[in-house]
Amino acid sequence: MSSAVDICNLALSRVGDEASLSGLAPPEGSVEADHCKRWYPIARNALFEAHNWNFLTRRMRLAKLQTDSFEWAYAYALPHDVLHAIAVYSTNDPEHTCDFQIESTSTGGVLYTNCADAILRYTQVTDEAERFPPLFVDALAWLLASYLAGAVIRGNGGLQVASNLAKAYQAALALAIQRDTIQRQKPMAHYPAWLTFRRGLPDGTN
Repeated sequence: MSSAVDICNLALSRVGDEASLSGLAPPEGSVEADHCKRWYPIARNALFEAHNWNFLTRRMRLAKLQTDSFEWAYAYALPHDVLHAIAVYSTNDPEHTCDFQIESTSTGGVLYTNCADAILRYTQVTDEAERFPPLFVDALAWLLASYLAGAVIRGNGGLQVASNLAKAYQAALALAIQRDTIQRQKPMAHYPAWLTFRRGLPDGTN
C-alpha cells in the first residue's frame, strides 16, 4: 500500500529530484512539499476521471428532493463523494439505465431524472491513497511527475522532461486500465460442449 507521500516521492524521483518528503504539510515546509501539495490532488483527480475504475465505483440509492422541473419527474441529492456519474438505474428495473442531468445548487449537486427510486452508479473521489492498486499508483506517479517537471526543472529543459514523462504516463495508464478491465469481466455462463465433457458438467444430452 502506498500513501500520498510515497507517490509524491516516487514522482519527484522520476523528475530527478533527490528530495525525500516526510509529509505534504507543515512542519515539512520544503519547496518540493509545496509543489506536491498543489499538484498531487489535481493529478489524482485527473486520473480518477480517465477511466471508470473498479475500486472507485460505487452504487447508492439516492435521496429524493422536491422538484419544480418541467423536464424531469424526479430530483435527487448527489452523494458528497461523487466525482462523476456513470449511470442511473431504477430500483424496479435495474437492467436498464435512465437519462439524467446534473446541476449544481447552493446546497449541493442535484440529479434530475425520470427514474423513480433512482440508484446512482458513480466514481467516488477519495483521499485514501492506501486503496489505490499498484498499477494505478505507478500511473499516478508518472502523471504527477509530468506536472512537477516544469516547477522543478526550469526553462525549456523542464518542458522536454515533462513531455517525456507524459508519454510514460500514457503507457502506464494503458496498462492500469487493462488490468482494471480484466477484473470487470463476468464469469462464463455457457460452457462449450468440449469443456462440459471435460469438467463433467451436465450438458442436457443425457
